[in-house]
Amino acid sequence: MLVVAPARRAALIWALTGLGAAGLAAVPAAASAAATVTAARAAASSARPVPAVPATARFVTRPQSPAVPPGFRPACPVPTWPGQMACMALVPAGRAAVTPDASPVGYDPATLQNAYGLAAAAARPADGETVAIVDAYDDPAAATDVAAYRQNYGLPPCTSASGCLKVVNQYGATSSLPGVDSTGGWELEESVDLEMVSAICPNCNILLVEANSDSISDLATAERYATLHANAVSNSWGSGAEFIGESEFDPEFFRPGVAIAAAAGDDGYGTQFPAVSPYVTAVGGTTLTGASATSTGSQTAWSGTGSGCSSLEPQPAWQAGVVPAGCRNRTVADLSADADPSTGVAVYDTSPPYKGWVGERVGGTSVSTPIVAAAYALADISAGGPGDGLLPGTFPAAYPYQSPGDFTDVTTGSNGTCEPARQYLCHAGTGYDGPTGLGTPDGTSGLSGPSGNAVSVINPGTRVFLPGAPVSLPIQAIDTDSGGLPDYSISGPATLLANSEGVAGVAPARPGVYPVTVTVTDSGDASAQQSVTFSIVVVARLADPHPGYGPVRLDLGGKCLEDAGNSRASGTRAEIGACAGQAAENWAFIPADAPAGAGLVKIHGKCLTVRPGVRLTLQPCTGGSSQRWLYQAGDELANPGSGKCLADPGGSRVNGTQAEIASCDGAADRSWTLPPAPVLAGIAGQCLTDPGDSSRAGTRVEISGCSASAAQKWTMTRGGALTIRGKCLQVAGRSLTDGAPIELARCGSTPAQQWQTGPDGQLLNGNSGRCLADPANSAASPKLAQEDCYSQPGEIWAVS
Repeated sequence: MLVVAPARRAALIWALTGLGAAGLAAVPAAASAAATVTAARAAASSARPVPAVPATARFVTRPQSPAVPPGFRPACPVPTWPGQMACMALVPAGRAAVTPDASPVGYDPATLQNAYGLAAAAARPADGETVAIVDAYDDPAAATDVAAYRQNYGLPPCTSASGCLKVVNQYGATSSLPGVDSTGGWELEESVDLEMVSAICPNCNILLVEANSDSISDLATAERYATLHANAVSNSWGSGAEFIGESEFDPEFFRPGVAIAAAAGDDGYGTQFPAVSPYVTAVGGTTLTGASATSTGSQTAWSGTGSGCSSLEPQPAWQAGVVPAGCRNRTVADLSADADPSTGVAVYDTSPPYKGWVGERVGGTSVSTPIVAAAYALADISAGGPGDGLLPGTFPAAYPYQSPGDFTDVTTGSNGTCEPARQYLCHAGTGYDGPTGLGTPDGTSGLSGPSGNAVSVINPGTRVFLPGAPVSLPIQAIDTDSGGLPDYSISGPATLLANSEGVAGVAPARPGVYPVTVTVTDSGDASAQQSVTFSIVVVARLADPHPGYGPVRLDLGGKCLEDAGNSRASGTRAEIGACAGQAAENWAFIPADAPAGAGLVKIHGKCLTVRPGVRLTLQPCTGGSSQRWLYQAGDELANPGSGKCLADPGGSRVNGTQAEIASCDGAADRSWTLPPAPVLAGIAGQCLTDPGDSSRAGTRVEISGCSASAAQKWTMTRGGALTIRGKCLQVAGRSLTDGAPIELARCGSTPAQQWQTGPDGQLLNGNSGRCLADPANSAASPKLAQEDCYSQPGEIWAVS
């Protein structure tokens, strides 16, 4: 949590020059908070383009359809590709949904304000306070629909003409708005968001930013504009499941002083992006019963809300010591509000197929998210106006953890099944829990920044190094006090130092896990301090003393990669040929010595090489970038130097065609199966093993010393299965729980047999999102299990 000192100051210090990890440029000291924050945000906007979804992006687990009550359905379809986002609105199903009611059904503004103790704050003048809403596609009826909603409930008008409502595209232009969503789902979502913000903060200005599509790239572009022009931002959408590559978009949610709320999801126990981003307030859902304009009603955890332990994102510093220690990554959610469609809200929408008041109620974390975002705006207003409650130099996501007692604790209800030792992740209880976080708003006091100086330090997460490797690790810290630069101190390996540039030095010489604590202290006009603890993991250099040799098979027509004419000469073409088991097809993939590094593809002592252009030949091995190949999801062999993949040009399947590199798009003409070979462990000298070379279903898989045994010859298929002699590596019982054993099973199509490569060489299970692991991080306890992914030595692998 934040540590505060008695006096408030109003300036922002960027403690890291460049802030490279968050994509922010450094800003000079400024005379006022407003000037400093404006400069910082402008730098953020221009420092880097919003990235495209990486070609290597893969779902960690398969997105699930929302578990909705009978009579309801999701407004938007479930995401089908990593980086696609879905709105979180749940609407009535069937004819009743599009038959307009004469009067609204569901909770109204007065009831919602009373339920969350916000009625008094909602009556205050807003003084220009702005809540932004980020959604995909255009809703041509947005202005008229929200006007009808506000008029019905006696809320003050909010129109474009008055400047209260502004609708822009993802770049901030009021013209050239995007096209509509033909299903009407995102248009309905925009009505929900506009009307819930209106219900909670009726005097706030509203900025609706419409992205060109439901891709995270477009929505992140819209997010960038929204966070530069609003005090609070609502994001009622998500990825359905975490995906490898999501962290590329975290910088667009790094906006100190801006409250950013994101929906935890409607699929029950499980996590999604951007709710798992460490910079946002993840909003879960409750079932609100018996509420009225005079009664707050009662709440339980809604069975459909998302929650859990992130597979990929680090724990923000403010969760440490408040969230139970069962998860060392980001835990979702932070706060919650009504989301159960059975106890949902009234919504007015006229975008097809809707025709007015939506029949029955509307729910989902699409409802709870704008409620919480607008509540943050009310806290800002109650503290004195824009920037007085949502303080520059702080993260509003941290505020609830300073004062957890300021919220209504939700203590009953569940959204799924989780481990007995971590019931808080899926069951509501006293104090923090996953489904409802710290609880629901009870007034605005828990949503305001500290009354004194504060330092916030961003957790960089676990980092993996080879022994003695250079360490240059940015540490981001922000401070509300302008009275001098903060001091940095470090507790950890003697080979590391910390200062305003971050952590630098060399990794320890011995493999192991090294805790590091960095403390940032501001001793200016008002002293404040915060620490963050993370791990430096040192793994021995990976070496494959017994590589597998054999054909590199194309996923098309029985073709293999060949050394043309089996010539062995430098400059020989690498070409496509019929698989015949001949010497010209006897390749080996030699993995890099560093986790997740790019290795070599060798035959006859020569290396597969990208020559100038796109064609491939065999050359003496130098280890240069033109000879480096990364075996990645989809069985692609990617050359990082070019950003392209080994391919049969145009899917020719013609013998003698010279192999080339082409874009990595997952097509079958660039999907290859490597010969059976060891899977190296991050624990020195150990390999993945079928004990006794049994090849029997139910055999517990383990690690043992690397050898030439057939019991260590594994093949990765295009679908992500790790196979050995006709059996597949699987989580026993297809379990979702932490600690479930790993075994061999008959091969099938279950996600429990699918494994994705993570950023540090982890193998993440497609069913649970957890990592293949030696729980003891030691060969002394060889039986394997699945665990939460923390980049520990026992979770690091190299498929060769």
